[in-house]
Amino acid sequence: MKTFNKALVAILLASVVCSCKTMQNYYQIAQTKPMDATFIKCDDADKGYYYEDLNCRISYNFWSEKGDAGFTVTNLTDQVLYILKDKCFFIKDGVSYDYYHGREWADPVVAGKATATDKEQTIIGIAPHTSRSIGSYEIYGFVLVNCDLDRKPAKNKPASISFSPENSPVQFGNFITYRVGNYGAEQSVKNMFYTWRVTNYRKDDLFYTEKITKCPNVSDIKEMQESIIRFAPATGYYITYVK
Repeated sequence: MKTFNKALVAILLASVVCSCKTMQNYYQIAQTKPMDATFIKCDDADKGYYYEDLNCRISYNFWSEKGDAGFTVTNLTDQVLYILKDKCFFIKDGVSYDYYHGREWADPVVAGKATATDKEQTIIGIAPHTSRSIGSYEIYGFVLVNCDLDRKPAKNKPASISFSPENSPVQFGNFITYRVGNYGAEQSVKNMFYTWRVTNYRKDDLFYTEKITKCPNVSDIKEMQESIIRFAPATGYYITYVK
């Protein structure tokens, strides 16, 4: 019985030690580059990448958890610009994924009327000199694990690793087909990027708190604490994890 009690005590002590271990929140931030920097421009990392021709401007803002590979098209012409969604694809590591899925949506019955069904359109029209956002594919959904990348960096010492296009953890982009006007010729554009640098940060290294004055005349919201991130470029994306 004494032997059993000693073993039980040892197990309980081990569980207490484990339960007292402090878990730390981390952010893994990935930075990207275009495969062809002469084709895809970037005036400001906080505003993201863009491609532009005589008819349209295609803009990218990747900043979100796991990355947002979608795009915004601005029509630069005086005619309606049509995105041929069934001829547009998200490309990731050499594999194509459709932007057109043939979805249907059933609207609920309203005031006794029969249920209506909406169908996803193969063609998206953009009025002259206006913009429209398309797509919702994520860039990379996993924490990158690499022998040369510390997943638990010390405070004020973020850990980084760099890649070439050939050994990057992910190459991604979009193949976009459009036409100008009802009878314009179809034109296709391929915008490709790769992850070139990954950095692991402790959350408390990446964020700081600032007092913000919202409504000076309302006492309970006169001053508020706001968490602000130090580094959030539109050309990058992030993944959170706990260690």
